[in-house]
Amino acid sequence: MSHKRTNGERVGNIQFGYRLCTDRKHVEPDPAEQAVLLEIRKLRQGGHTLRGIAAALNHRALRTRRGSAWRLEHVARILKQATR
Repeated sequence: MSHKRTNGERVGNIQFGYRLCTDRKHVEPDPAEQAVLLEIRKLRQGGHTLRGIAAALNHRALRTRRGSAWRLEHVARILKQATR
């Protein structure tokens, strides 16, 4: 599996910030989700709590990939994935 991941191929669920390419095999950055990721990182570096980040994203009418409101668990999962 690490070989596939190294080659940019899909392994399991697609990480937030990326989408499946038209070849249905590789992943590529999703510009809209990348913008949300950047915002999450900026807020976290600014000292905001996970709950505060979720509230800020919801206040700006930004939604998760599934269209639901942001919760601190979503933010925590995304930040944890970014450290891998």
